[in-house]
Amino acid sequence: MGYGTVPPSSTTNTTMRQIFLPIILLRLSLIVLLLVNNDLSSLLPGLLPAIKSATLDPIHSWDQFAEACFWNRHRGSHDLYESGTRVTVPPLLLMLGKPLCDMPPGYDSFLSAIRPFLVLMADVIGAYCMYRLCTAVVESEEYGEEGEMERRTLRNDDDKDVDADGKDDAWVVPGVLRAERGWIFGLPTKVVARVNVDASDGPSIPQEEADAAGPSFDDNNKLSTGNTSNDGDDTETTADDPGEKTNGHKLNLQETTTNPHQPSPPYPPPILSPHQLPLLTSVLYLLNPITILTASQSLRSLWDMLLLLSLSYATSPIPSIIMDASNPRGHPTGAKCAFCLALASYVDIAYGVFLIPVLLWRGLHRDDGRRLLRRRQCDWKRVGMLFFVYYVALHGMAFGWMGWDGRRYREALVKTVMPNVAFVEVDESGSFAGPSMGLHWYFFVQMFDRFRPYFTTFVSGLPAVFVVPLTIRLYRYPSVLIAVFQLLWAIFRPTATIHTLTLGLIFILLNPRTIVRMRDPSLIAFFALPVPMILFVTFHRMWLVTGNGNPNYIFFQCFAYGLFVAVITLDVVSATVKRDKVRRMVVKGETKKKKASPKEVDGEQKEEAVDEATKPEVSDEIKNTPSETANEPEPVVVFL
Repeated sequence: MGYGTVPPSSTTNTTMRQIFLPIILLRLSLIVLLLVNNDLSSLLPGLLPAIKSATLDPIHSWDQFAEACFWNRHRGSHDLYESGTRVTVPPLLLMLGKPLCDMPPGYDSFLSAIRPFLVLMADVIGAYCMYRLCTAVVESEEYGEEGEMERRTLRNDDDKDVDADGKDDAWVVPGVLRAERGWIFGLPTKVVARVNVDASDGPSIPQEEADAAGPSFDDNNKLSTGNTSNDGDDTETTADDPGEKTNGHKLNLQETTTNPHQPSPPYPPPILSPHQLPLLTSVLYLLNPITILTASQSLRSLWDMLLLLSLSYATSPIPSIIMDASNPRGHPTGAKCAFCLALASYVDIAYGVFLIPVLLWRGLHRDDGRRLLRRRQCDWKRVGMLFFVYYVALHGMAFGWMGWDGRRYREALVKTVMPNVAFVEVDESGSFAGPSMGLHWYFFVQMFDRFRPYFTTFVSGLPAVFVVPLTIRLYRYPSVLIAVFQLLWAIFRPTATIHTLTLGLIFILLNPRTIVRMRDPSLIAFFALPVPMILFVTFHRMWLVTGNGNPNYIFFQCFAYGLFVAVITLDVVSATVKRDKVRRMVVKGETKKKKASPKEVDGEQKEEAVDEATKPEVSDEIKNTPSETANEPEPVVVFL
């Protein structure tokens, strides 16, 4: 299937069934195997608590829900969040799960058995939503400005028989502005420039030396050939002066990157097509090893399912033949999108930041009219209003369930909301959550008591500082924003886990045009991430089980983990900024070289004549004096 074609829906559904069914059967077999061998502590002595610390969020776990059910049975909803309970489950979640809480204690084993199946069901729904989300993003970019630029660029490169002067080069990306790794997804790839040496003005240079000394491009995307010394004077040859002579050779640098008559380099065949990414992302989400390991303990997969449902509804197209952007009629997906996101934000307030990309998809930023096949409803005001209405309504229901007692509900908010955004004490005894992949726990332990409120406020508010600048700069790319927000939260979450990181890495796959512009440090950081993860588990056991280590060992692994994630996050932002800059330059036509008018040429000739006339005369003695470098060999031109 060629680039720019959409796979048929029937073929896609058949492929999904053929791939998803074996994966679901595999996960079911793993669940049965874990249920039969439920005593893993004997198989992994001392390692199971360490693995839980790295992969499991203690705030959103089945054990925490079971403890909340226990206190609800013995104290009731009124005294549930008093001191000594350590309950962090929201009140509405307990109200909805009251049938499970009222079950006799003998059914605990039954509840433990159905947990992995509930998580598996949530993962299947989340994988399907991930497929729909990635499909919408890929097709939206396909029919946008970047897709049109890529089609014209590939068509321009393939058209070798038409004269370059008569070819329409509008919206064609020059070779120097293309991504070096575009061939991975079959996108236009950066063309290696070659130097055409005109031997009419001097001795010829062998072709091997010319190829070895080919020009390079600096960070500012300017063609540079380096500095060449000649009689003590430094002369520089750039693409802006194609007729410059260097050491007797006339360098013709015109059309070095966009000349259609040059043979294109032999790039490897594409590894993936952008239309294969939806299936890849959904499979990776369903086969996430972290989710499989924590299926019987973590609730985070349920909340991620709500997030993916919201994002999937946000990118749903209008199922209508007439796609009128000015149509004020609402669409049911807006209400579903707002409700799912409000429910996820009620459980964890950090999910509320994803309202920004949702509103951008729902019309807060309008496209240029080229997304014809997947135009979405412009109802961002309605979606934003419904989100806040649903969010307030959920808190109102929880407030009524607790007897309309304002003081007790404030205590419940402190116990349920604060642990999601700040590293705070669990209760008045001074206990707090154990070590995790973040750095909050270490600083919290080392901090003096009087500085803890300042530390908690500063560190908790640090992620919010990045939201507005990133939104202003990357508002055209909501799919990049969700990946960056998730990666930032993987660093600054009070109880950071690997589960948060894996979802952020999957979100990166939604943006192939950003991936191809990422640099080597992010690739190195990605493959280096398993090192601090494995060492964290090792040093956690050494510190808390065998007693041979100390918390400093774990701190350095958490620091390396955060550093590697930060490198990947910064590279994603940098690659997206480069991508957007290329798009703006090509659309505005700023990549074309401006030709000098006849008046400017006449003016330059007159200035050269005046300079020649006013040049001071040189005496005969100076003319006849041999130069100090006359007998020295002529320097070789080296292009950096």
